[in-house]
Amino acid sequence: MFASKVLNLLIAVLLLVSANANEDAKVADLLAMQSKSKNGIINLDRRTFNSFVTKKLRTYTSVILFTSNRVAASRPQLLLDKAIDELSLAAQAYYKSSEGRGKVFFFVCSVEDNEEAFRKFNIQSVPVLLQIPPSEKALSMPVADRTPYEAKIRYPWTAEQLVNWLSELGLPIATVKRPSIFSDPKLVSFLAAVLVVYSYILYKLFQSGFIFKPIAWSLISLLIFWFSVSGGMYNIIRGVPLFEINEHGLPRFFPKEMGKSYSGMEGYIVGATYLLFSGSLSILLYGIPTLKSKVLRTAGSVFFIVLSLYAVFNIFDYWRNKTGYRLVSYL
Repeated sequence: MFASKVLNLLIAVLLLVSANANEDAKVADLLAMQSKSKNGIINLDRRTFNSFVTKKLRTYTSVILFTSNRVAASRPQLLLDKAIDELSLAAQAYYKSSEGRGKVFFFVCSVEDNEEAFRKFNIQSVPVLLQIPPSEKALSMPVADRTPYEAKIRYPWTAEQLVNWLSELGLPIATVKRPSIFSDPKLVSFLAAVLVVYSYILYKLFQSGFIFKPIAWSLISLLIFWFSVSGGMYNIIRGVPLFEINEHGLPRFFPKEMGKSYSGMEGYIVGATYLLFSGSLSILLYGIPTLKSKVLRTAGSVFFIVLSLYAVFNIFDYWRNKTGYRLVSYL
């Protein structure tokens, strides 16, 4: 009887040691995969999903970003690429941390590569961030769901928010180190070249005296006017993409969704239309009357009137497409 109990105890100890060794091997494999990854994120295909995520015994936390390559290309306003970049910074922070290394791994799962994972966790939209604790049930944090963390970590998530969120769940906190914009030698060389060319152009303009002429300041004023009415500062602050990519992989400047404006280029095009209208009126008022020929004055007046009306019709047509309202009268 005693020998049987001792034997059972030895078997249990051996199984426990074997399980721990197996888990250590899995962690070592994940660390090796993470070291080979350029951004510190492991691609979650079917093999990786079945080997490292669905197993019941896990000594590490899994953080999975569910995304779609097709949606990322067709709807850049969702900022899926930015979400992956921020996840990469968090992954590298934990990989370089002595306390967090091997305790949390970051995965990216694309629906094109692994539909099984989407079905298993009932993922209906992207992006969705999933945190799976060691040997516990997954905790979902979709963008649209109201979770306890919604007030603390709104999309688009930053790497610092991700690290703080994980620390609140019991994981060690890691220090996020963002790369400097001057860390890329290509960018530094490009900025230096732009500075040299810009300085040379300014020098030539100053030397020729053009910079002191009223026409130069008029052109600068028109450029500032165009940039302001185009929403240039809004595009820069909000990070609005210049254009969308349609289903054929071609750029689309005007989004199809009514009431939504995500393309920066459409703002610049409409701003150019404003400039066309105001420029036509200015020429009609101040340029055409200075012509001595009656024929030229008549032809010029008709041309710029038609041009200004063309600009007005295009502006209101754009407004109608965006709002759904139909203009009854232009008076």
